[in-house]
Amino acid sequence: MNNKIIVFFHIEKCGGTSLVEFFRRNLPFQACEAVSKTNAFTEAELRKTLRLYPSIKALSGHNLQVEVIDWLEERGFDVVSFTILRDPLERAISDFLHDYRKSTFVGSLIDYANIAWKQNYLAKFLGSGDPDKALQNLGRIGSVVEIGKSGDFVDRLLRDNGLDPQLPYAIENKASSQLPDEVKREGGVQVGRYSIAPEAHARLLEVNGLDLEIWRCAQARWDQLPNEGTKPSLQPHSSSDGWRKLAASLQRNLAYKPLMGIWSKYYALPRNRSNPATVTEESAFR
Repeated sequence: MNNKIIVFFHIEKCGGTSLVEFFRRNLPFQACEAVSKTNAFTEAELRKTLRLYPSIKALSGHNLQVEVIDWLEERGFDVVSFTILRDPLERAISDFLHDYRKSTFVGSLIDYANIAWKQNYLAKFLGSGDPDKALQNLGRIGSVVEIGKSGDFVDRLLRDNGLDPQLPYAIENKASSQLPDEVKREGGVQVGRYSIAPEAHARLLEVNGLDLEIWRCAQARWDQLPNEGTKPSLQPHSSSDGWRKLAASLQRNLAYKPLMGIWSKYYALPRNRSNPATVTEESAFR
């Protein structure tokens, strides 16, 4: 039995939503975006997931923490893990815009930067809530990919692990609506595609120092694919089989989510469901 599994640690606003959709379309019944009752996926929830997805080949989620590697290896899986990173300030602005467009947050970019659990978000995500563990945990993840190179990396990763994807992977910018004036300031400080006020830029620098250090460290290991010897076949289902994709969607919504105690059609982690200003730093990654 082929027990190789690809694990994607999906950090918000780092281009991963397109990748999750890519997995679903190319690997129906074999790819799972993990859901959980809390902000952290537990070992008990992994057991339920594996019960419903016995031939799983790809696991992803905003709620995955590095311990999932141990849990899978203890169950005989050969884990190939990776994450995608983005410039921390650009990621923070994109996160602000996401909540701005959802109308879950009303306030300025500086107000958003002052939300404690949003500060040094990469460090807290990678450290499972403890930013001091971020670099150690990042070292446990097999590959670290810069968002601009993620398309080439994902294609190479899958092919090197015996999968010939029938549909391409490309990042889609789903937040295509017009940008608010606050992030397109004339004469502002340029951060990626955004231009922000100097005072907002200064505040983002001030509260994301750990993330910037992680970013610098990650640049030393961009796009490092593990050296795979044998290339077992993952035997993907045909992406042209519309009924398979529909059945996989029904499996997720009518079987997997209820099994995990989730009854909403549109799933989001507790920390992402409401005004982020009301979420405590203690609960955001638990």
